[in-house]
Amino acid sequence: MAANYCPRCGNALTAGVAFCPACGAAQSPTSSVSTGGASCPNCGRANAEGALLCAGCEQFLMAPPGVRVAGLGRRVAAYLLDIVLFPRLLVIGWVIWALIIFGRGQTPAKQLLGIRVVRADGTWSDWGWTLLREFGIKILVGNIIAAALGGIGLIVYLANLLWAFWDKDRQTLHDKIMKTVVIDDRAYRQATTEEQRPEF
Repeated sequence: MAANYCPRCGNALTAGVAFCPACGAAQSPTSSVSTGGASCPNCGRANAEGALLCAGCEQFLMAPPGVRVAGLGRRVAAYLLDIVLFPRLLVIGWVIWALIIFGRGQTPAKQLLGIRVVRADGTWSDWGWTLLREFGIKILVGNIIAAALGGIGLIVYLANLLWAFWDKDRQTLHDKIMKTVVIDDRAYRQATTEEQRPEF
């Protein structure tokens, strides 16, 4: 279960507090983020049990207000940009850059575009989890399946990448396997200071 956050400032809260210690905002059980499908901390809309994405404002329900699920255009751009950057940085440059930022749930392209990977339960995607997602599941397994199955494998590979276009939580198949979500937290980071900003 993810931590609770103040809907006003994003400060991490302990269970049962009446007021946020950082900004003094009154708290209620529905104003903090605790499980998917809860009331949206951004717009207040009630969402289906287990939902990760608010149907009203695209808020990631397991995070403080202002953290949205990344748009599909930005995700496609990150995927293509990583493909372009990989050879242009002579492979080793991309790998070194990626190894530095995997701990933030990012690839070089995701960092440039301001998106990152988090786990579906709202916890941070650490270095090992991001490495496993990017290389173990997304690239190696996807390419091995595509190569082994020939033409059908290509369909499976494309279905994996395109799944987010019709999925209610905008997850690809490799996101579902790894239980991850790609988020856009730029607005949240601009609206909060480093001290107010818990890592979720």
